[in-house]
Amino acid sequence: IKEIEAIEAKKLEDEVLGVIQKVQTEFGSDIFGFGNRLYKNHPAVWRQVQSNWEDLFQTMDVDVQCEIVIVNTASLIKN
Repeated sequence: IKEIEAIEAKKLEDEVLGVIQKVQTEFGSDIFGFGNRLYKNHPAVWRQVQSNWEDLFQTMDVDVQCEIVIVNTASLIKN
């Protein structure tokens, strides 16, 4: 089960990262709210980058980490 969780978490990370990269390169719009999160959590940093945010968003590196936990495996077992 742990191996399946790890494999599926990696697949999900790759898919999410692919969507983020597509939005960055093709649309250039921060639809995920990274800028808003930066503004709320690090207002001093936001003040430094806000005028250039669209360009920074399109080129920033994003790290995606997913965790999948399989619960209630009894429903997967056939009698």
